[in-house]
Amino acid sequence: MKKIIFCFLLLLGCATRQDLIGLEQHIVNLHERVSRLEKTHVKDLEKRVKKLETTIKTLNAISSRQVDLLVQIDSLQTALNELNGKVEETTYQLEILKENLNKDIENLNNQIKDLQKRINDQISRLEKIEKRLKIIEREKQIKRGKTEKQLYQEGLAYARKGKLKEAIKVFNQFLKLYPKSNLAGNAQFWLGECYYSQKKYEEAILAYQRVIKNYPKSPKLPPALFKQAKAFLKLGDKETARILFEQLIRKYPKAEEAKWAKNELIKLASPELSTQ
Repeated sequence: MKKIIFCFLLLLGCATRQDLIGLEQHIVNLHERVSRLEKTHVKDLEKRVKKLETTIKTLNAISSRQVDLLVQIDSLQTALNELNGKVEETTYQLEILKENLNKDIENLNNQIKDLQKRINDQISRLEKIEKRLKIIEREKQIKRGKTEKQLYQEGLAYARKGKLKEAIKVFNQFLKLYPKSNLAGNAQFWLGECYYSQKKYEEAILAYQRVIKNYPKSPKLPPALFKQAKAFLKLGDKETARILFEQLIRKYPKAEEAKWAKNELIKLASPELSTQ
């Protein structure tokens, strides 16, 4: 070791001043280089630290949002549980309501059946009473000396004299007592005529319709169909009247009323004639 130091001193002694200056400059350069390296390294470390700090902040923010999200999810789960509870309660209440409603419906159906039975019994009883009253009225008419034909003639006489209210009353009485009489269709037709004369065209139409429906073999059917069409004309229903006139001509072409119906159709086809 001593030999090495000695040699070093010997070398120093031999070194020129210029070498010393170069060495000193080299040392300075080394110091500057080390300093620059240190600065560069420090800056790099600072950047990495800042980056780490930013990353940590980001992670903290994400963590905070995750916490908030977990809180919200927990809150939603609680609300969902409450809602499920309400749904179950509502479903239970609806089942009870449905059961009670079914019981009420069953009770009402039983009451309706019972009421229908009582109504049917009352109707049956009233029908029996009505039949008995018809028999009694018929017996009264016989006792008064009025036969079926006499009662019809009485109504016809009232109608011809213009005593329409009395005629309507008698014809209704006749139809009530003798609904299956050979003169029933005639009586029904004259009822329509009385209403027509009173300008009660709706009632007249219904009366003529009963002739058409209930007494299809009555000789009064063609005139009933014609007068029904005329009643519709009076009410301003030309289309229905036209259909009825055509029906009359088609079904009863040889009837006198068919000729009249053809004339009416001519009038309907010509506005000038239809206003006359």
